[in-house]
Amino acid sequence: MSQEIQLYETYQATKRGLSEQEEALIATERKVHELAEATYKDLRLILHSFSEPQEAFDYGRIMISRLEENLSTELRHQRKKIQLDLEDNEQVYRKKLAQLD
Repeated sequence: MSQEIQLYETYQATKRGLSEQEEALIATERKVHELAEATYKDLRLILHSFSEPQEAFDYGRIMISRLEENLSTELRHQRKKIQLDLEDNEQVYRKKLAQLD
């Protein structure tokens, strides 16, 4: 196998792995949002069934919202890191390819 082909296959494998990681993070972020929405609904039903005041729901909603935001921020940070790794992978590939010439 030529060095060029081997280099390309390594580049593609790394790119594929990073893209899969990014897709998993996107799916996780979507799931976090869905779980937060479901939790809001459950919290409202539970508190309503116990005739709790609106303030109890508001407090719970704020806490859930903070957790959701913290998780989303961390997931966005991880996605940004993956995007930078993808760019780095591309640059390394092009640099090594140019060295072959």
